[in-house]
Amino acid sequence: MRPATLDPAFAEALRSSLAAHVTATSHERRRSRFLMAGGAVVAIGLAGGGVAVAADLVSLPGGDIDTPLAVSQVVPQTGPATVALDDAPAGTTHVDLAITCQEPGTITFPDGASMTCTSDDSTAPSGSYTVPIAPGATDPTIEALPDLHWGLTTTFVSRQETNWATNANGDTYGVIKTDGSTPDLIAVYATNGQLGYVYARDLTAAEGGPFTSPEEALAWQEAHAGEAVPIPVYEEDGATVIGEFVIGGSG
Repeated sequence: MRPATLDPAFAEALRSSLAAHVTATSHERRRSRFLMAGGAVVAIGLAGGGVAVAADLVSLPGGDIDTPLAVSQVVPQTGPATVALDDAPAGTTHVDLAITCQEPGTITFPDGASMTCTSDDSTAPSGSYTVPIAPGATDPTIEALPDLHWGLTTTFVSRQETNWATNANGDTYGVIKTDGSTPDLIAVYATNGQLGYVYARDLTAAEGGPFTSPEEALAWQEAHAGEAVPIPVYEEDGATVIGEFVIGGSG
């Protein structure tokens, strides 16, 4: 079965805000990704009642398997830091950037995602984020205020993508892939903490799309600001309801 098409901005926001490797200690970072779409800024948020499954849960179909190739020690940083890609071994596809908080402040990753350190934690990484390395890419820079003290551990990895699974009804299920493609049933955590799946078509309907222009998307968001839309969460069979996932609302 071919899934309903998610609005690209929504699909990226869904994945980016929840599939990043940032841990619970960095939960203060923004809930929404602001994305450029046709020259307009589109902001899409997810309510606090539903949390999509991180894409690095390799037990889920379509998830990514990262094989570490080289790991650095924690390197003290002050202000912005640049990762030297010359250090990447052959076969590297991604670099994992683990942040150690030493004082409160905000760290911004190369693609614009960010995390905020709210307390002193100099003993363990407070969050990490994995970014792809394209052939010929320039050295990525992590942004921070000039006087912010923090630590960085760099891990170069080789990433292998797995395939979605298919249930008895012919529906594919798993996680959103890095290219934005989606299965019929997308992995999420329901408001009750249960791991399950929501239909892509339900997400499309809940977000009001698909939109034909950034202006239409922004108009819809303004008209429905603050609304919470619950959709059912199923087991992998796509029939047994085990909870709900909430889009929108105050969060």
